[in-house]
Amino acid sequence: MLHGASVNVVAFSPDGKMIVSGGDDGIARVWYWYPENLIDLACTRLTRNLTREEWKQYLGDEPYRATCPNLPIPEE
Repeated sequence: MLHGASVNVVAFSPDGKMIVSGGDDGIARVWYWYPENLIDLACTRLTRNLTREEWKQYLGDEPYRATCPNLPIPEE
């Protein structure tokens, strides 16, 4: 979700994985900086990988792979 007003402050987390932004809307937001950090976060919240059918629906002809290697690949 984006800020509803101007952003005044932006800072990196000490480990460099996240950015914090603060705006005139009075809200501080935390953003992951690298796509792999978003994937890692998603994998901690999921219970399975996409099915091959779901993969094709969302990613088209991209070759299938397990996005979260530690999670099961559903049978079709």
